[in-house]
Amino acid sequence: MKTIINYLLSIILAIMFIVLIIVNLVSSTILNEKYILNELEKSDYYSKILELANSNFEKYIYQSGLDEKVLVGIVSKEKIKKDTEIIIENINDRYI
Repeated sequence: MKTIINYLLSIILAIMFIVLIIVNLVSSTILNEKYILNELEKSDYYSKILELANSNFEKYIYQSGLDEKVLVGIVSKEKIKKDTEIIIENINDRYI
């Protein structure tokens, strides 16, 4: 009976250790605001979103009848970066 209890306690201790490692890893990566922003910067996220926004604006400029010059300066990489930081900050404040 004593050996069964020792094995059960060993298994529980091992599971708790694994959970502790996973929680530590997740909190230092996925749940870390600076980590997320750094990964977005590395993946060139802001430039890709800027290109996507500009191409979508160009699709609708002809339907509206406006001149293409109207679109200049509507969106910039800095605005996208600032808005993304605000969104991530709000998510972290609300859910984490």
